[in-house]
Amino acid sequence: MRCISLQGNHSVTLPSVQAVIVDGRPDDYRTVDETRPANVQLHFLDSGRAALQFALCQPVQLWLVNMHLPDATGVDVLGSLRPRFVGARFFLVADRYVAAEERQARGVGAAGYLCKPPQLWWLDPSKTIDGKHPAAAPSVDSPPASQPLSVRPEPPSRRSPE
Repeated sequence: MRCISLQGNHSVTLPSVQAVIVDGRPDDYRTVDETRPANVQLHFLDSGRAALQFALCQPVQLWLVNMHLPDATGVDVLGSLRPRFVGARFFLVADRYVAAEERQARGVGAAGYLCKPPQLWWLDPSKTIDGKHPAAAPSVDSPPASQPLSVRPEPPSRRSPE
């Protein structure tokens, strides 16, 4: 399936994207599902076992796998799926940010470590560089609470010239 999108006076054909979300809490993705682009075919699975079974019969370009599934870890699922889907992107998703999990996700070759709440850009293939690193955001959507969001330099003082 291909989808046509009108941009200005030009039409653009968007390739169809098969995306799978593997998470024990699929309701967390309700907003993303309701607002996803028309060219994204989204499938929800609630366990590692279901993901492995689905992988036997479906080509998938994008995998979003929760770090903590009812029957497996996201890292284990990624390790089992990657050999079957060489060109696919795999993102590991966390319910909350944990620095050690981010390091683990990057260590096993995930394209990114994402933190809930889910964002629509997660399903957009144009938001990656070389199919590997998210371009629209850093490795996590929200920094941990212990880190400042930004540090602003002090403005120069307004002393009058002498």
